[in-house]
Amino acid sequence: MGSNIIETKGIVFTYADGTKALSELTLTLPAGKRIAVLGANGSGKTTLFLCLNGILRPQKGEIFFAGERLRYDKKSLHRLRSKLGIVFQDPEVQLFAANVQQEVAFGPLNLGLPEKEVRRRVRQALTLTGMTGLEEKATHMLSYGQKKQAAIASVLAMEPDVLIGDEPTAWLDQSHAGKVMELFHKISKQGTTVIISTHDTDLAFSWAEEIILLGNGKLLGIGPAEAVFLDKGLLTAAGLSRPLLLEIFILLKERGRVTNEVPAPRTLEALACLIKE
Repeated sequence: MGSNIIETKGIVFTYADGTKALSELTLTLPAGKRIAVLGANGSGKTTLFLCLNGILRPQKGEIFFAGERLRYDKKSLHRLRSKLGIVFQDPEVQLFAANVQQEVAFGPLNLGLPEKEVRRRVRQALTLTGMTGLEEKATHMLSYGQKKQAAIASVLAMEPDVLIGDEPTAWLDQSHAGKVMELFHKISKQGTTVIISTHDTDLAFSWAEEIILLGNGKLLGIGPAEAVFLDKGLLTAAGLSRPLLLEIFILLKERGRVTNEVPAPRTLEALACLIKE
């Protein structure tokens, strides 16, 4: 597969009303990384994801997945979506089956897998998402947090190489949001490339390895999380603020409390240990 899983080359997408959502966007995304895409509303995050999954087709430019150029015939899109899955911001638009079991099994069944393999994938996906015991529950009777988990489970059952979460913590309480991000971290450790969009710089800094900043459909910046968030100019251009942990760390360095060689803490616990030392 190589070191890069997704590449876009000069992609342009304009909606029917004339809104230009993506403008000559060129990106290279490494495989096996935790990647966060940030930008203000209208920056092109969701449109980019829909293009990567083949739901939308750019009017200009090319997209490559695992080194192969995206094709838009039914067979090629079917193969792509078995390898690259999206969890939409609102799980209501994603869930359609009568109960959780049927929802999670739909994708593997659609791949034509043997019944035994489908059962294995469903069981594994439900275990990962903490949905075991809810197999027979009607999807419309789930809480919002459970609907989000069921949507994630339905994508995980496909065992994709890339999992995309569009604002995965939107409208979730703190407990459910934490569970979702912990789950995404666990999935990443198993080798899956996980890409999320978010407005939350604190969340992105604590979770992501790579950051992509978008603005008006254009690439503003890309790179390791600490490097991107240290660039105040980039953040200003993207309409974002610096993560609080990083602000505190910079203040500690300015006051001589930590040396320049110490990496920025990515969690509250790491910051507490740093201050204690």
